[in-house]
Amino acid sequence: EVAGMTHTTYNKPSRRQGGVGFGLGMPVMHAFVARLPKVMVAIDTSGSMACDNAIGQAMGEVQGILKTLNAPITFVSCDARVQATGLTAQWRDVFKNLKGGGGTSFRPVFEHIADMPAKQRPTLLIYATDGEGDCPEEMPAALRGIKTIWLLCGRHARSQPWGLNLRVE
Repeated sequence: EVAGMTHTTYNKPSRRQGGVGFGLGMPVMHAFVARLPKVMVAIDTSGSMACDNAIGQAMGEVQGILKTLNAPITFVSCDARVQATGLTAQWRDVFKNLKGGGGTSFRPVFEHIADMPAKQRPTLLIYATDGEGDCPEEMPAALRGIKTIWLLCGRHARSQPWGLNLRVE
């Protein structure tokens, strides 16, 4: 939670409480907060992402995500297996950890999420890819309750059978 105007809470004192006073007979005022999603950005680093500047498009979107959230994200670099993962608020850290270049499979990221402790699992998965990979026809059980966005980069990007497909122009 961060300061904001979308939700109310009594977990922390309102900054306006001093105006009405403290103690018996005084109302307890709520504070305003904004709840941030736990975001995981998975970046496809397979060889096909080198075409059409797809990696450049993906990194531009990562920069925009970090700027919009103003909070750290979990990133995963994956081709046919998970190559690197971490928590960061800087797009340069993501860029430095882009490793891969082999084949493409989306399943290792889903397995990585399934292996995470429940409290660390993301509430939003953004997968930056060209769509050229091994994707299950139905959403894996590990992703139940996790909103999934396929960020399709490159001119020849293919849509996926589930989740929200967004094409990067």
